Amino acid sequence: MFTGHIALGLFLYSLYPSLPPQIPLVGSAFIDLINGIFLLLSVDRISPAPHLSLGVTLDFIDYDHSLLACIAWGAVYTAMVRPLVSKRQRNTASLLGFVAVMSHWLLDYSVHQKDLAMYPGSTLKFGTELWETHPWGAWWMEAAFSFGLWAATAKNLKLDKTKSIKMAGVLGLIHLNIVPPPGVNPMQILVHRVDRKWLHQVGGIAIFSSFLIVTLGMSKVLRRWSTAQDVKEAIAKARVKKTR
Repeated sequence: MFTGHIALGLFLYSLYPSLPPQIPLVGSAFIDLINGIFLLLSVDRISPAPHLSLGVTLDFIDYDHSLLACIAWGAVYTAMVRPLVSKRQRNTASLLGFVAVMSHWLLDYSVHQKDLAMYPGSTLKFGTELWETHPWGAWWMEAAFSFGLWAATAKNLKLDKTKSIKMAGVLGLIHLNIVPPPGVNPMQILVHRVDRKWLHQVGGIAIFSSFLIVTLGMSKVLRRWSTAQDVKEAIAKARVKKTR
């Protein structure tokens, strides 16, 4: 899952727009950012599986995607975001960051194979296996979830139609890049073309960079839009005050 994580991060930001947007956005992708690093270091393990939407099986991801690991990484992330805000906002930022990180596990559960362990090394694993049993159903479900959340986000942020459509277009382009077979997505292309001995390193770089670029890029856009909206409201208030 990619689009769903990003869409939820955007929605969480819309609930607390006074906080930096990168807190919920990076938080929603934090587990996959760790996964990218661990793949690069060969701590996590994957194998080629062209018949699956992701293009690989997630053979071992317990240190980032197990339930206990997610809770631990959520605690780490809350500590990381506290210095980014004022003292008055720290508790809210910490809670928002933790919710964003934990949402990742819940969303992954809705589509993953049974590869989400209870804790590292646990034989008890979770996942609906929707990616394998109903790949196109999972794709459309994620699309509906993502665009539904974006509609709510745009409403909460009071964005005009142009901005709403632009961001919806970006989400759409992202989602078109994760089509299941017989469609072809970038991860499947990597799996086919990369020597297997480099699969972990290339996959890790691809996952880490894609999530980081998207989350930080969207954060920058949201900050710009927020600043423009603040200026617009300040001008409107000044005009009202002047007419009185």
